[in-house]
Amino acid sequence: MIGISEHPLPMVHAYARVYYEFEAAVFQRLLAEAFINLNRLSFQLPYEEALCTLEVGVADGKDFTFLWEDETKRLRKILKERRLPRLDFIVYANYRRGLGRARSLWGDLQRVRIVFPEEYTAEIQVFHLRGTRRLPLDDLLSRIIEQIRLEADKHGLPPPQISVLRGR
Repeated sequence: MIGISEHPLPMVHAYARVYYEFEAAVFQRLLAEAFINLNRLSFQLPYEEALCTLEVGVADGKDFTFLWEDETKRLRKILKERRLPRLDFIVYANYRRGLGRARSLWGDLQRVRIVFPEEYTAEIQVFHLRGTRRLPLDDLLSRIIEQIRLEADKHGLPPPQISVLRGR
């Protein structure tokens, strides 16, 4: 099923606990939109002369597929129909030395799982699969949470609050 990985998360390298004041189904739709907006987002790394571009994929059973148009539609449709027990994404951080460079230098691959341990609570868990960790995991979590807040603001909802953010 799209949105859920059949593979367990082997370890958690970073996590954030987030509280929200609306239905979990609404929060899941905000999460999906946040990850859709993170897909293809580019930004300069603050401590290196490298450009980072995020490529986001969504779980689909045993596989992950990148969030292109078809997968985006499927994810939105399933989340409109029902609430899922968790959401699984994959984030590939692709690094380039300059704006005009066609070839990637290196990259990081992270799995992101969002679980809902209590009502009005979500935990965003990050497992670093491989790479050099040029993008710190707490920075990735902060970017995810900022996108969720932007989506909440678009819909006139109160912004989710962070109670814990751990990782490096």
